[in-house]
Amino acid sequence: MYSQSLVSRYTNRLAELGLLVKEHPEYDQKAYQLTVTPAGERMAVLHAELHRQESKFFDQRLTRWSPEEVATTIAVLKSLTRKK
Repeated sequence: MYSQSLVSRYTNRLAELGLLVKEHPEYDQKAYQLTVTPAGERMAVLHAELHRQESKFFDQRLTRWSPEEVATTIAVLKSLTRKK
């Protein structure tokens, strides 16, 4: 689903930030073994919390609207993003 170059760029960036460690396993010098660092684990927890708070925020906002208003909003957004 993801290209090798995309995964490589992201893993390199995460390694540069100290969030994971890239190491070659001794049996395959082309492959990498990725290990999450303690900082990476903390970041993952914070990232999950961010998504939880974001979901809560939108759930609270969407309950203010009727189902018809939500459907209309979705239809408008879809029409704005539809390619011509």
